Amino acid sequence: MLGNRVRGFTLVELLIVLTVISIFLGIVGFRYSKQDSISMD
Repeated sequence: MLGNRVRGFTLVELLIVLTVISIFLGIVGFRYSKQDSISMD
């Protein structure tokens, strides 16, 4: 009973978490790169 529920939840959660992390890392990386470029300049 719980196995199916947990499995389904983790699958959906994993997709959402992965997407959020990807977007978050992308935004942070972009800002960090911009700051680095400005600092080097």
